[in-house]
Amino acid sequence: MNELLDWADQYRSELYKQSSDRAALIESLLFSSDYEAIQDWLKQWESEDNAPNSLVQKYRHTLNQLRSQRHTLVKEIGHDYN
Repeated sequence: MNELLDWADQYRSELYKQSSDRAALIESLLFSSDYEAIQDWLKQWESEDNAPNSLVQKYRHTLNQLRSQRHTLVKEIGHDYN
């Protein structure tokens, strides 16, 4: 589980940086009033984020694996007390 936690932390850190970079780009486009470019970037990012091997998908998958492992541990601990 520790390895999964490490992966989740790494993905979260990378997502934070990616989000900050994207926000900076959108901010600069807002200042230049380039709304069409903003829409184009948002569509591109949505497509990238929905790709099966995207950073967002990897993070979601890792979180699901962690939840599953935690659920299994809780069930096992519960059986130990019965």
